[in-house]
Amino acid sequence: MGWAALANLVRDRGKQRPDGVAVYTPSGDRTTWGELAAASSAVTAACLSAAGRPARIGVWIANGPLFGAGLFGAWQSGATAAVISSLASPAEAVRLAGAAGVDVVVTTSDRAAHFPDLPVVAVDSPGTAEEPATVAPAAEALVLFTSGTTGAPKGIVHRGEALVSSIDGMLTSSGIESGPRSLADEDRRPNVALTPLSHTSGLMGLLFAWWAGKPVVVFERFDAVGLDAVVAEHKVRTLRLVPAMVFDLVHAPSRVRLSGVRYATVGSAALSRSLAAKFEERYGFPLLSNYGQTEAMGGIAAERLEDVRAGRRPPGSVGRALPGVHIRIVDTATGREVAAGEVGEITVRSPQVMRRYAGDDAAPVDPDGFLHTGDLGSVDEDGILSVAGRVKDLIVSGGFNIYPAEVEDVLERAPGVAAAAVVGVPDDRLGERMLAVVVPSGDSVPEPEALHAWVRERLAPYKSPRGYLALPELPRTPHGKLDRRALTKLVVDRAGEFVIPAKASTGSKEMSR
Repeated sequence: MGWAALANLVRDRGKQRPDGVAVYTPSGDRTTWGELAAASSAVTAACLSAAGRPARIGVWIANGPLFGAGLFGAWQSGATAAVISSLASPAEAVRLAGAAGVDVVVTTSDRAAHFPDLPVVAVDSPGTAEEPATVAPAAEALVLFTSGTTGAPKGIVHRGEALVSSIDGMLTSSGIESGPRSLADEDRRPNVALTPLSHTSGLMGLLFAWWAGKPVVVFERFDAVGLDAVVAEHKVRTLRLVPAMVFDLVHAPSRVRLSGVRYATVGSAALSRSLAAKFEERYGFPLLSNYGQTEAMGGIAAERLEDVRAGRRPPGSVGRALPGVHIRIVDTATGREVAAGEVGEITVRSPQVMRRYAGDDAAPVDPDGFLHTGDLGSVDEDGILSVAGRVKDLIVSGGFNIYPAEVEDVLERAPGVAAAAVVGVPDDRLGERMLAVVVPSGDSVPEPEALHAWVRERLAPYKSPRGYLALPELPRTPHGKLDRRALTKLVVDRAGEFVIPAKASTGSKEMSR
């Protein structure tokens, strides 16, 4: 059991049920366990032939069955897999492979030429070789890279047992016994992979499904209409989404109904309650927020259906700690644990917390084993975690702490606003003044005075933005997260375009757009 069982899962599934389906595509193509096992074994043989016994293998493959062949082919060779974002440019992929110190790269034929200085195995044509003997997997399973939204991406090293612990925690929190399940149940519904498999959310979703004995429908890219068809065909009951997908589904064609889905989980970035409410009203099932970080192998906390149905859902709620996870909220200045309900930095201790980076940077883990997430939040007396934003994004204006997520949530519930974000910029008097960028939901642009009044009715006066700018969209990463670095630069560059609302409405005033 444990890590060795996961590393050799595809090979073993291929022997147990060669004709069973491992991967579907939205168009109806199928890849069996036997086919996937043969492809992964060919990758393993090619990697061993190319680099002897490689210590680290880079995996740069787009969403699809070939990703599983490349990942498990690397693991079966006894190497650590350095998974590179499928959305990375060739230059980025080469840079990340170098940062991870890989010995060989597994990618597709059309991308092979980008690595002239490394042995390359083409996962779509690895050649033929005698199936290698089973080898003990490396203790370190993965190098995953941070998104790079707050600096250059860093390679986070995860041990194999930490990976298994995270998957088993997801199983037990879903009421399923831990450990790999058999493939005996032919009627087991597939899970759906909508996010890049090279990112934590998509990767964990894939491994969770296969560990649980379920096939996966893998989307190359998100498509609301295609998702609706897959839900109907496979009778899908649960979905894993990110906020950008929630937004797209809220604005999808009326024929998209997602009938039969019981609930969806949403993570990887903050989700405004106003957008969630619009989604739940349209589709009739709840969105359950969850919270995780690449540094903690994804899972930290998740909302439960019983809490949501009972109304235990404070602003910013991401639910309760997952099994085996200990959450502690500490004062950012003193490092001391704060009382229930008070905001501080979220720190986490669990078996899946990272131990080191691929380079020389020290891991953000204190002597007690708690990962310092860099996120602000609080835990209430019911044990429910709420996230208030990033420590670095905290705005201190006139001596008052302002948490952007709180203000953004209020703005996104204002009439005529589809999305909003706030940023602090230097101010001689206040230290920082808060400016807001809003995305209109229709053709008309909300007036600054109306937005000012809306916020003042719901929050303390010091939490009101000092200026507004309307834009067609907010800058986002390829994974749909708000890119706060890009947003801050945009706000600084266009600070003179922000409209300052009057304390009392004196007539119509157009906003820049």
